[in-house]
Amino acid sequence: MTRRNKDRRAPRPEAHRPSLRSRLGSLAVALSLSLPAPSWAQSAPERERAKLIAATCYTCHRAHADTPSAIPRLEGLGATRLRQLLRAYQQEQTQATVMHHISRALSDAEIRQVSELLD
Repeated sequence: MTRRNKDRRAPRPEAHRPSLRSRLGSLAVALSLSLPAPSWAQSAPERERAKLIAATCYTCHRAHADTPSAIPRLEGLGATRLRQLLRAYQQEQTQATVMHHISRALSDAEIRQVSELLD
């Protein structure tokens, strides 16, 4: 087949693949259902909100990621260090592209709750 004929071929239909948003949403739901409820969460809505926030963290800070990334993993940091980092982002003491925006949306109670869940 000549080069000219190759260029005229119809594009191959690609198999349907779920969008990134769909895959991340599924991951967030799966993670939120698998996280244990800590002792501090008194009501079901508080527990569910904390689980959802914690699961959302893993959309970027992947659990068990084998590939290197500029986005750090949260595994092994511990609840105390996570709280320190989130508060530093809130106060813009640490440079980041989006974490200072994300952390400002969290209350002190949510930071504590999410840190304990991710520990």
